Amino acid sequence: MAGIARTTRVCAWDRAGFGFSDASGERQTLEATSADLLRLLDAAGIHGPYVLVGHSAGGFESMMIADRHPERVAGLVLVDSTVPDQARIRRAAAPAVERFYGAMEVEGAAALRQCIADLRSGVLTAATPDPNQCFDYPPAWPAALKDAQRRLDADPARLATTLSLLEYYWDEEAWRVMIDPRRRYRDLPLIVLTAGERSAVEGMPAEAVAQFPSLTAAWNRSHDALAALSTRGENRIVAGAGHSIQRHRPDAVIAAVREVVEAARRR
Repeated sequence: MAGIARTTRVCAWDRAGFGFSDASGERQTLEATSADLLRLLDAAGIHGPYVLVGHSAGGFESMMIADRHPERVAGLVLVDSTVPDQARIRRAAAPAVERFYGAMEVEGAAALRQCIADLRSGVLTAATPDPNQCFDYPPAWPAALKDAQRRLDADPARLATTLSLLEYYWDEEAWRVMIDPRRRYRDLPLIVLTAGERSAVEGMPAEAVAQFPSLTAAWNRSHDALAALSTRGENRIVAGAGHSIQRHRPDAVIAAVREVVEAARRR
């Protein structure tokens, strides 16, 4: 963020139930999360227009706001973004990979529901042992950050909010909402960044690993289609970067954001 903040104001946010954000009693959908983001910006007196930068599923909120509030969007940077109709694309290009991810989603949902139940019953608290790894955070996180996150996640309402959004994506509703063949962004500054080093997930069966190149090619074509939404759109394959391009090649993200900001200012 510091590399971008030298030339423009930078704001980052966590969805409800994620990071340091509170729980929400509202069902988590793209409409809900996009509205939350706009309410947050308005409450902070930051009225735009914005260059929206969305990584992965965050690309959907960025596109939804551009769809529904074009006057508030000056440019887009989509960082290895989820794409509309992704579920169909993944099934067609790599059915074994789709089955593998589907099984992971079922397991993840069951584990999260168990954590919520344990928190609600009092079996699990921020101070008790955690045999089901409900508070399993990345090893690289500092101890103080893990402790702070654990205290927040000890609230079952937060984990229920997290589960609400995950189930929304796992049920494929998000993709159905985002499919719009009429979507066009005219000459909006738009850069799509695509992972150049996409790799199979650890534990993926051999059949799925064999289909991964086909999935990668389909993903790249879908990102070409995202870039084509604007006459100024460009899809850049980022060498040396996996899905989290902002971690592996932050320089590529900084350069893309600066470029779009400058183009938006000229526009």
